[in-house]
Amino acid sequence: MFLPQFLHATNWLFKDGHSDYTIVLSKDASATEQHAAQELSAYIQQIGGVKIPVTTSLQVSDKHIHVGFSTRVASLTGDTCPADSAESFTYMTIGNDLIIYGGRKMGTAYGVYNFLEQELGIRWYSTDITKVPRLTQYKLPKLNRYESPFFRHRHVMYYQMHHNMQLNVHNRLNMRFGEWIDKAGYGKIEAFWGGHTFEVLIPPGKYFAKHPEYFSLRDGKRISDGQLCLSNSEVIQVLKERMYQIIKENPGFAAYGLSQNDNQKFCECRNCQTLVQKYESQSGLLIWAVNQVAEAVEAKFPDTNIFTFAYQYTRKAPRGIRPRNNVIVRLCSIECCFLHPIEGTEENIPFMTDLKSWATLTQNLYIFDYVTGFAQFTAPFPNFHVMAKNLQTFRQHHVIGVLELGQYQSNGGEFAEMKQWMLSKLLWNPYQDVDKLANQFIGDYYGPAAPHVLKYYKLCCNLVKSNTHMKFDTDCFNPIYTESFLKEGRKLLDNALKMCRDDSAITRRVEQVRAQVLYLQMKHSPFISTFDGTAKSFYQLVKRDKIYVHENLPPEEFFAKSKRGFLY
Repeated sequence: MFLPQFLHATNWLFKDGHSDYTIVLSKDASATEQHAAQELSAYIQQIGGVKIPVTTSLQVSDKHIHVGFSTRVASLTGDTCPADSAESFTYMTIGNDLIIYGGRKMGTAYGVYNFLEQELGIRWYSTDITKVPRLTQYKLPKLNRYESPFFRHRHVMYYQMHHNMQLNVHNRLNMRFGEWIDKAGYGKIEAFWGGHTFEVLIPPGKYFAKHPEYFSLRDGKRISDGQLCLSNSEVIQVLKERMYQIIKENPGFAAYGLSQNDNQKFCECRNCQTLVQKYESQSGLLIWAVNQVAEAVEAKFPDTNIFTFAYQYTRKAPRGIRPRNNVIVRLCSIECCFLHPIEGTEENIPFMTDLKSWATLTQNLYIFDYVTGFAQFTAPFPNFHVMAKNLQTFRQHHVIGVLELGQYQSNGGEFAEMKQWMLSKLLWNPYQDVDKLANQFIGDYYGPAAPHVLKYYKLCCNLVKSNTHMKFDTDCFNPIYTESFLKEGRKLLDNALKMCRDDSAITRRVEQVRAQVLYLQMKHSPFISTFDGTAKSFYQLVKRDKIYVHENLPPEEFFAKSKRGFLY
């Protein structure tokens, strides 16, 4: 990129309640660029107490913040206009001017949010805290920053991220579960339609009585609660017609799901197993079927993608067949140990083998990853250092998107707010210092209690040894949870709670961290916990904050069963 050389003047963006700057938009600025410019002005006003106007009129004598690409930006930078869809951005100082630009859809907005974050210190941590520094002055340094995301699709599935679009966009995430969202000023958050969709596309309640041959043959009998008989040509035709209907009725999704049900009851009929043997994997039969539907969809709906899972019995990549170009494969890491990196760990060799194999078959490889314990959302799951390493591995094998699945059903998961924020940073760039991110978050989020919470974080990290392993369904009796850990963790978090100084917001945050050890102590020593108040403290927190302790166990059910003693 050609950059003209200018003498860099002393450019005070603001000083003592005054600024000489104007924010300049092009007359054809997109909605997201206009909104980003207004947010830039509003946040600078919060930080420095000065309102910088936003205009489309360029005043020669003024100092300018150019937001979005324009003919003026082109003349200053010598650059060409980025593609509208480009999520990369550039911001730089040239002479008196600050220039921020990228793709019109989201790139420019991401540049504005990155400038606010990296240069002015704003942090969008969670739904209840945005850190906005207060400064009396700020001088623009020499800047020349270009960034591009490491993954095309970036999805953090935690409760707050799922329900707050602004939190996603400010942290440069672009995917969610459920319906896609297009909100004025914040662009479009993409979504994939469906999850496990065989039973949605061909519901057993509608089809099984008349067409049992559409469904899995198991032990010589057709069953309604398994998978589909994919070698049946009538099944393929019904899937095509249903997919046409779904796409027509639900336009705008990034991809549409044609995926196995969440069980391992695949069809054992001769025709299905012949194809399995031909392609040397259950996934071969699946891809053979999905490709036919995807080809038909492409003819009616060009540029429309179909996704499917490589999950459990279909995780192994096939031989002799490739997914079509409009098929996205979502490879699931559900069997892995999450305390150790996927690459270079004996327990994870099978998954790593499959990752490498799928990477040779498709350029549309997506990872469905797990970052907390689903049998116990509130228990410590110290995979912090693995998250970055695994994302680096995914990047090295040309993965296009990652879904990081955490505590998605309520607030109150273990370090949920910190993990969702850290993951948003790492999905943009996985080559960041995890401990530095954790120190920053804990210092800002837990205030006067931060030193004790930080020690607890480090205590959790130190639980990881070469012989300790945790999977997504690890329970409370995993040997990683030693009595010495529980004793020291409880002491640290009791002390953290004492430091909250009657601050109700920080008290609540610390209590949710403290719930990790309360839960484990209650499970390890139920009778003692009943009499010393541990169980009561945990139950009160669950009830107050409506916490899902386990996946798909609503807090009222957990509370009721606990009172009857079922969880003891």
